[in-house]
Formats: sequence, structure tokens, C-alpha cells
Amino acid sequence: MSLFRFSLLVCLAAGTELSAQWDSLRSKNPVGIRYELKLLQPHNYRQAEIIEAELNEPRTLVTAGQQAMEQWQAAGFLVDPPLTCGSLQNPCSTYNRTPFPQMGGIGGRGRQAAAVIALNMFLPALPPGHYRIAAISRKLVLTGSRPGSSTYGYPTPQQYFVSNTVEFDVVVASAAWTSQTIAASIATLKGVPLNTQDDNEKRHRAAQQLSFFNDPAAWRASLDLLPLEENVLLAALMAYDGSRICELMQSRIPAPEQSVSSYYLASMTQICERANLPAAPPVSGQIAKGVIGAVISAAPLPPARVVPQDPKLTEYFQKQLAYRKVLMNRATAMLAQSLPGKQKEPKTGALVALIQHVHQLRNNQPPEPEPAWVPILKREFIQSFSTTEIARQQNLLNMFATTFRSPEIVPLLESILDRWKAGDYYETVQSSLRSLNAIDPKRAQARIIAELAKDRTWLNTPLLELLPASSAPAMDDALIASLGLAQKPGGWNPNLIMAALAKYGTPKALPRMKAILEAQQQACQPELMAYFVRVDPAYAGKVFRSTLWDMQKPPSSCTVQYFQRIPPLAMHPVLEHYMAAYLMHSDVFLKTTAARMLGRYGGPTAQSPLWDAFRYFHNFWKGKGTELASNGEGVMLEVEIRNAIARGRNWLTTENDLHTLESLCTSERCRADVANDLRAWQQPLRIEITDQPDGATVAQYYGLNIAALEVKLRQFPRGTGFLLNARGGSASADSARVRAFAASQGLFIAPEKQ
Repeated sequence: MSLFRFSLLVCLAAGTELSAQWDSLRSKNPVGIRYELKLLQPHNYRQAEIIEAELNEPRTLVTAGQQAMEQWQAAGFLVDPPLTCGSLQNPCSTYNRTPFPQMGGIGGRGRQAAAVIALNMFLPALPPGHYRIAAISRKLVLTGSRPGSSTYGYPTPQQYFVSNTVEFDVVVASAAWTSQTIAASIATLKGVPLNTQDDNEKRHRAAQQLSFFNDPAAWRASLDLLPLEENVLLAALMAYDGSRICELMQSRIPAPEQSVSSYYLASMTQICERANLPAAPPVSGQIAKGVIGAVISAAPLPPARVVPQDPKLTEYFQKQLAYRKVLMNRATAMLAQSLPGKQKEPKTGALVALIQHVHQLRNNQPPEPEPAWVPILKREFIQSFSTTEIARQQNLLNMFATTFRSPEIVPLLESILDRWKAGDYYETVQSSLRSLNAIDPKRAQARIIAELAKDRTWLNTPLLELLPASSAPAMDDALIASLGLAQKPGGWNPNLIMAALAKYGTPKALPRMKAILEAQQQACQPELMAYFVRVDPAYAGKVFRSTLWDMQKPPSSCTVQYFQRIPPLAMHPVLEHYMAAYLMHSDVFLKTTAARMLGRYGGPTAQSPLWDAFRYFHNFWKGKGTELASNGEGVMLEVEIRNAIARGRNWLTTENDLHTLESLCTSERCRADVANDLRAWQQPLRIEITDQPDGATVAQYYGLNIAALEVKLRQFPRGTGFLLNARGGSASADSARVRAFAASQGLFIAPEKQ
């Protein structure tokens, strides 16, 4: 018998054996659940040609409010003949194509249950031959459940779900076809706009096709096209010749036309690591299998078992970290030096990447010093900002100002304020004011005062929070005159001027303000009412009482507006009493709004009616948890009242209070929120400060600026101890301020570790 005939018989025997194995698995497929794989345009595929298929993955139907007792987890594809993957023990998946796959399931494009996928994304490069492919999923069963958390694991023995089989042939690709297809992919990526979903799918398909070519021309084209379809094109480069691509990507960094993002730098680092570092030593011991954790846990997890670190692994990771640092330092320095010569769009991307790198260095533990090229970055950002695409300016400015919160960027911020004219976007100039306030509050306050005198302004009501009433000059006459102009036809934002009067109007203006309120054509004037809440609460109470408070009838049209818009401007027991009464109203949205605003703006006396409302809710729904679970509006009300009590800004809810809330919770969502807050009370209590505008946290209270953090700290008993963690460049200055304030209140913050 010839060697060829013997090899053919071996292959046929192996194929017959695999076919029998797949059929055996299919005989155990669950009944009534569809799992189908279908080639979209079957033909003889050339090597590297995109092989598109439609995949209907198995889906388990779940009754609303119940957890799935079992799920099917996509495992990849079976391949006959097997390659480096494709067996039952090692199905082909994105992990077989690249060591750094994109996360997620099989997925694909398409708006229906059937996803359109490129099989090439999951298979290694296919040599010429005949192939049989089937999708496979593994069964997961529910092994544990608690509020906010579910755990699934593989049953023993494992159970599989195998789709039907598709067959196709792969033939040799000619050089001419390869060249033409690369060119066509490039043309599609450059020429198709992103106007519709179909356009998006065409470009994505072209990027996938280009990514399947292990060819230097395709590598270079992929880098040329960035940032188009960046996720697809950069991920694909990780599957090919690491050494050559590492050199190519490094050499392209300073090119004027080359887009270099944070993802570019991260991908390059991974590719270069794989090319230039030895493989990690094998992990000693066995890894436990069979348990897959859920996303959110509502209760503390058991302490993790500490496994002694293998010295060889420790040494390897240290070398890996050192290599990454050297490579990234060299790449970012090269990128920074190239900024003056970068073209417009690549320059914007490079600025973002470098700002993000500086931000990361500051957040490392311990923080790392600023690179020497930071002055170049600042100069180029300031010089090029005005020519940056308008749609990107706000995010860029926020990122830059947050990272480099220093007086040297004040001229840039003020130039943005100066350039604004009616018809321009508001977002960037409003961000500029907030950034200016973080650096120089007095300059920002002067800007607000000046804007209030203009007949056309970008200023909005929330920005008035940056100008405390104590810092505002007397401006009754100017504001009343501005309101008169704003309320004429073609006037500009009268609600802003009313809000300014609510915050800054003096008692001297009271007679005129009453006349203005009575002259309004619309009955509801929340901003004007806020003035009376602050200056003449008795008069405000009279207005509130003018409407019958019937808790069973629909509220007046003004009530919701009052609840939403007055508290941020002014709060008084008169308003608090008015809102608290509606916690017992029949309208769920209204009492949800009342609870939320009382938690944010109410005084300590708001606690009592909130607790009463929470206990009433508990008694009403006691024993009806299943019914409540299907009532989304009811669950949201319980959560809002609980949050108002547990996280109210103007009182302290202690660990004992949280346990009381926990005992009164009816819904799982409520219990999960309490569990999260209780974890925050584990000793020692922690203060977190970031360089984000409202990025401070203490115990269960989050979303605080530094002033609000100080208000909250004042509520803790003297002698309370904390650990403080500050992350980000500007956070260090805020940290010093908070430490000094805490000491003045008799609180103890542990010293920083040296």
C-alpha cells in the first residue's frame, strides 16, 4: 500500500471517528432550543478569505423576576480535521487565534437573535483542504444565589450542546487575489461613511477581511487606516509575526500621519513582549475548575486562599514589568517629541494617549514621577486646542484640566470663555468654567457675575453652585432688569435669571419679587418660589398651602416642578415639611422624587418622615416580596427611600442604622444596597479622593466634592479614625486639605505610608 493511500485511510478513519463523536453529543442536545450554524455564501474559500456564517446560539427562556437555573456558555467550534484546536477538549475560539483576544461571547453583527460572524475570528489560519465545522456550548447550572449575586458551575459530568455541521473547502489564494482584496478592503474602510447600521457593518466586514491577511502589506495598511476599526485591526496584529510587527509599530510612532492611541501603545507592548520575552514558566499546582462567578455580590465574599507565589513566576513578572516600563517610556517619549509634526487628527489622538499615560502614572501605587516630556505635551495641547474638532473639545479639555490642574492653563480656559459667541456649543465653555473654578475660584466667580449681566450667555443654572451667595455682590436691580429683558420675545433663558434671583436676591427686593411672581402668566415658577423659601418662608408656605393636600388625588401641576427645582436653590423647614407630606401620596413618581430630594437637600429633621415612609412601605409589602419583585416602580420607590436615609447628605447613618434598614427591606435590590453600604463600614473607615470633580467618598457616601466631604466628615463623632487614599495628581492637594480639616474636627486619619 502506498504512503499516500495509507495517510488518506488514516484521515478518513479519524474523520469517521469524529463524526460519530459529534453525532453522539448531538443525541443529548436539549429539546426545543435552537442551535444552528449556517454559511452565508458557501463556495470554495481562498486562504484568508472571510468565511461568514449565521449562528443562532442557544438561549434559555427565563420568567421575569426569576433566575435561570441553567445557561449555555459558548465554548467555540469543533473542527474536522482538528488543527491546533478544534477538539472537544480544546475547541477553537478567539484564544486560539491570538493570545490577547477581545473579551465577550461569540457575538457578531446583526440585529436579530442570529448573529453574523466571521469564522476566521475563531479559527487559526486554515491551509488548503476540506473542513467540517460545528459550534459547541457547555452547560452551566445555578450553584448558589443571594441578593445581587449568582454563581454558576459546570455539572459533573459536563454536558454539551453541539450545533449542526457545515462543510467547506479552502483553496490556495493567488498573489493577485490577495493584492486586490487588500486594496478593496482599504477602499471600503476609507470610502464608506458611518451614516447607517449597514454602513457600519460594511466597514466592520472590510476590517475583518483585512485583518485575516498575514501579509506585511496588510499590516502596514492596518496601521495606515487607524483609528478606523481600531479594535479589529490592532487585535489581529497580535496573531502574526511578533518581532516584525513590534519593530514596525515602534518605527511608525513618530510618522506625521500615524494615529497612536492608548490602545495602539498597549497592543504594541503586548506584541513586543511576546516577541522578545520568553514564555512565562508553568504555574505549579492545579487550578480549581467548574465555578463561574456572577457579576455583583451583595454580601462579603469569603477570604481568598493565599497561595505562595512561585519564585520563578515572581522573577518572570518582575522582568516583564521592567520590560514594559522601558518600552512604554521610550514609546511615549518618541510620541511626545513627534507632536509638533503630527497631522491634525493623529495629533489629537496622540495628545489623548499621552494625557492618559500621565494620568496612569499618577494613579500607580506608588505614584510615578511625571515624564520629562510633559512640558511639550502642555504646550502642544494649548496651541492646538482651538483647531481641534468641536465635538471632541469638551472631553479633551476635561481630561487635560483634570490631569494638569495648575495656574499655567488658566489663559487657555479664559480664552475659551472669551471666544464664545451666540450660536456656539455650550458644553466646552461650561467645562472651562468648572475647570477654572477648580484652579482659581475667584476668577470663575467673577466670570459668573459678568455673564449674569449679559443678554446672551452660555451660563446655566447648575453653574450657579460655583458662586456662593456670600461671594456675590448686591445685584437686585441688575438681575430684575435682566429678567425683564429675558422675558420679552426673543429673550434668553429667563429661568437662569430667576434662579440667580433665588440665590442672590436680597430681602430689599421682596416687594418687587412678589409683584413679579403675581405678574407671571404661568402659574408654576419654581425658581421664583425658591427666592421666597430663602427670604420669606412664611410667604412660600402660604403659596404651598394654597393647593389642597389630598394624598389620594393627583397632585397639582406645580408640585413635581417645585420638588425638582427648588431644593437645589433653597431649602427651609417650610419646604421640607411640604415635601415630606407627599411621601405618603398615592403617586409613586411624586413620592420617589420627594424622597430623592429630601435625601440630597433635606436637613436632619427630614430623617423622621423618611423612616416613617420606609416602615410604612415595609408593612404594606410584608410577605409580598414576590409580587413586589415584578413591580419595578415599587422596587424603585423602596430603593430611593432607603438611599435617602442611608446616604443623606446632612445627617450620618451609622452601621446600626444600616442593620435596621436591612431588617426592613423587602426587595432583593434594597438588601443588596444595604449590604454594599455595610461593607463600607468595615473598619477602618475609608476616605477616597480622586482628581475627578465629584470623586470623593467616605464610608457609604460617594459622589462628593471636597466641600461636601468636609460637611460629611463634620457629622462623624470626634475620635473617629479613617484611612485616606488619594489617587491622581490634584488629589494630593485635596488630601492635605482634608487631613487638616479632619484634625480640626477631632478626627484621626492614619499617616501616609512612606
